[in-house]
Amino acid sequence: WRLTGDLEYNESAKRTESGIVGIQYLTPELIINLRHRTSRYSQAENIEQSELSFARQVADNFAIIGRWKQDLQKDRTIDSFIGLEYEDCCWAVRLVYRRYLNIRLDSTGFAVPGTGEYNSSIFFEFILKGLTNLGRRLDVERDIYGYQDRFDPKQN
Repeated sequence: WRLTGDLEYNESAKRTESGIVGIQYLTPELIINLRHRTSRYSQAENIEQSELSFARQVADNFAIIGRWKQDLQKDRTIDSFIGLEYEDCCWAVRLVYRRYLNIRLDSTGFAVPGTGEYNSSIFFEFILKGLTNLGRRLDVERDIYGYQDRFDPKQN
């Protein structure tokens, strides 16, 4: 188990600018992360988000990965994905379905009218272990705290 936290305090403004608290359960077969984040995004808007992410080794060569990130202020999903990983001795595949909020912000931090629609995508990655990846790459290490991509040639 691991409990993490981060706090940013603005001394001149005498206020907290951002904070993150998280709890993680980590074993070689299972990663579970729960996180809560708040921050002052702009003069007009504060951000409050929660996140659940996981990676579960189901068998020696098969895993399930996923993440769900929620905007608590506006009660909407910001980003979510679910995926499968399969590996053999020399190759691996990763198939992930992702749905994310597509918002563009203006210079003051407000959403541009007409944005806020969801985009969906499917990532398929074929990995020749130790050599290269073919297909659209998903940065699972960035999205699941504590995850180490065992298929990435830079990691091996």
